[in-house]
Amino acid sequence: MRVLFADDDRFQQVNMEDHFSMFPNLELSIAEDGQEAYEMFLKARDEGNPYQIVITDGDMPRMNGVELTRRLRRGLANLPVWIIMRSGGEYEYDAIEAGVNRFYSKLRTSPTVMEIVQMCDRMAEQGWGEEPR
Repeated sequence: MRVLFADDDRFQQVNMEDHFSMFPNLELSIAEDGQEAYEMFLKARDEGNPYQIVITDGDMPRMNGVELTRRLRRGLANLPVWIIMRSGGEYEYDAIEAGVNRFYSKLRTSPTVMEIVQMCDRMAEQGWGEEPR
């Protein structure tokens, strides 16, 4: 399963890479911001190797996570792409309105990055279009 992670914080990028490296059936790509993530998503789709999950931060330069979600949902409404946002609580309403499947606040301790990665792994095992149990 291909997962695209968008976050401009290098610590978050390394943290996500470390966690994903423990799950061989998950392939992680990293974008520095929402604009790069959008371009990477479209390129992968056009090449026939699409991402099934997008995990995005809310607050990034050039394009934030809410706008990234809106653009993905607007142009790809029929594709079963899971969008998970990790951000401060101020983006929660806008993120849900934009179409995220899950919103996790960085201000709360749960779920951890490992729990999010484990959820991605369960989705890969169950069939990526289904809600993880």
